[in-house]
Amino acid sequence: MTEAQAIEAMTQRWIDAWPTASSSVPYTFRGETFDAVPKWARVTFRPTLRVQATMGRPARYEDRGVIFVQLFADVGLGEKPLVEMAGCVRTVFESLALSADLLVTFAATRRMGGDDGRGGVVVDDGRWVMSVVTIPYWFDEQR
Repeated sequence: MTEAQAIEAMTQRWIDAWPTASSSVPYTFRGETFDAVPKWARVTFRPTLRVQATMGRPARYEDRGVIFVQLFADVGLGEKPLVEMAGCVRTVFESLALSADLLVTFAATRRMGGDDGRGGVVVDDGRWVMSVVTIPYWFDEQR
């Protein structure tokens, strides 16, 4: 499996499963925001490590990465919607074998806010509180 195929499989899993798991909370894979809704999600796939596991041809490469799902809710709603949406993210991505066991995901961890040192709650414009769910993934490529 190539990196492009892995990202395509994870993207398709999200598109297929998120609407049912989350009662159709809107989402994006890009940097845009949703101003007209009380909660929404942003999904990002980040490769983190590629190691060569075998020598010769064909060689096997182990690719690792992390799925980041940023969850946003109106400040006035509190943390509850973020906890609920994190559960939905776990339903979609946690501990799965995708693409005939060539791509696997692991346990999903939720944390409040970003890494900006503001006490765990991120409120950039007075409107949003954010949580991030991270899910490690792993796939092998042989070539």
